[in-house]
Amino acid sequence: MSGGAILFDYDRDGWVDIYFTNAPTVAMAVKGQTSKSALYHNNHDGTFTDVTAKAGVADGRWSAGAAFGHYDGDGFLDLMVSNYVDFH
Repeated sequence: MSGGAILFDYDRDGWVDIYFTNAPTVAMAVKGQTSKSALYHNNHDGTFTDVTAKAGVADGRWSAGAAFGHYDGDGFLDLMVSNYVDFH
């Protein structure tokens, strides 16, 4: 299963930003290794800056997808990430 991507304006500057859910390879998963999800801010010039740490969205779990919507009434879009969790 691969990761996903979502396009949304996380900082309300009028430009679409990109969030990628992580996608470890099968070999990584077998070894218990993870990869981190990433959020890239649109620089308005065709380039993007990694703002994952600044935004606090470096999810290291096995993510399958993401969605956004307005959840808590603060005026910002909220990000929801679905993760696989092994309860064994």
